[in-house]
Amino acid sequence: MTPPRLQHNSVRVRMQTCALSSSRTSFTESSTKRAGNNNSLTRSPMAAKDNPLDFPAPSNTSLPLEISNPVVSHLLNQDHVNSKPASNRHIVKLKNGITALVADNINAPSIHALSHEYSMSGFEAFACSFTSEELAHLQASDQVDYIEEDRVMYSMSYTLQYNAPWGLARFSSNSVGSTTYNYDDSAGAGTCAYIIDTGIQVDHPEFEGLDFSEGPSPELDGHGTHVAGIIGSKSYGVAKKTKLYANKVFDSSGFGATTAVLDGIAYVTNNRTQDCPLGSVVNISIGGYRRKITYDAVATLVRSGVFVAVSAGNEGADVQNFSPGSVPSVCTVGPTTKNDTRLEWSNYGRGVDIHAPGFEIESAFIDGATAIESGTSMAAPHIAGLAAYLLGSGKLTIEELCKYIKASAFKGLISKLPDGTPNLLASNGASS
Repeated sequence: MTPPRLQHNSVRVRMQTCALSSSRTSFTESSTKRAGNNNSLTRSPMAAKDNPLDFPAPSNTSLPLEISNPVVSHLLNQDHVNSKPASNRHIVKLKNGITALVADNINAPSIHALSHEYSMSGFEAFACSFTSEELAHLQASDQVDYIEEDRVMYSMSYTLQYNAPWGLARFSSNSVGSTTYNYDDSAGAGTCAYIIDTGIQVDHPEFEGLDFSEGPSPELDGHGTHVAGIIGSKSYGVAKKTKLYANKVFDSSGFGATTAVLDGIAYVTNNRTQDCPLGSVVNISIGGYRRKITYDAVATLVRSGVFVAVSAGNEGADVQNFSPGSVPSVCTVGPTTKNDTRLEWSNYGRGVDIHAPGFEIESAFIDGATAIESGTSMAAPHIAGLAAYLLGSGKLTIEELCKYIKASAFKGLISKLPDGTPNLLASNGASS
């Protein structure tokens, strides 16, 4: 049977234009209702910069949003965020118990901008382009929790022209220098791994014959393919039998709007149990200064019952200042080198749960090639793969995974860790 395709814009997310009318409130109250039922590359550190994005053309439909009840709501200041606005869109987070918008005034003035609506258990939000007057109406609503700008987020990795595949061997060895990866033959069978990234080149030889769910558009950047290869490819994968789900939220240059990332999170939250009898894991290798909307959405994803591995970030700062790495319920991953040294530009602090190989990691890449990349983006999928591998054994639950990974880690081996950062290096328990 052909696995279901991920339709990026049909993710329990309604895409339409927004309109506002100031006559009355038209949110509906409910606590549970959901909407809808060896090519070599050298990559420099990716950071937020002026990178124009092509966003979809406006819809011709109109969704009126009527606001009243002048109670103060908070428009969060995003001036400190190390990314640029994705557009003039804003994301509106509704208070608990408030769900979908009611389109009952079709003649309300349209502002002709693409709208996203997010409906997850305990998390209701929508995004649109608003005039200053419309934003003022929203801020005055007692049904709005907070409002944030839609901003560009970025994937985090570096590519070097070397050939030193060592990360898998380190997972199953007590010391550096091993070239053998020992693993249980269950290898993540019965689990699913969702990769929220740039997509995956599913016809890559490394994925031939593997269980896959393909995304709706091609992978042109390589970051997502590289990450997926670390999780579950034949030669480079930690969990070689997990089912991979391509969830494309970044463009060909590795940039994407917050709204696109929320689309990906909403899809996983609402479809996490499909064909995954032993559970699902998610890899999120994205970065940016701490933002409440990303923080809340990822926390909701964890509460839905999946394991989430996220990259600590490449800013060389305390991870508590970044999201989603600062979310307590995720497994936040820092990178190490072949000599068990902390990667110098990686984020650190008490919020880092575990470390994994993240320097000069070889994996699958676009155009059927392989590439060697470095960064926290390479460390996180090692842990996502390890989580799928452990779930495949049938001995652990989702809730136990991060604690187990930390308890079974090699302790005290990593050098050059800042004070307060846990000195834990991941192991699959098959050490030699």
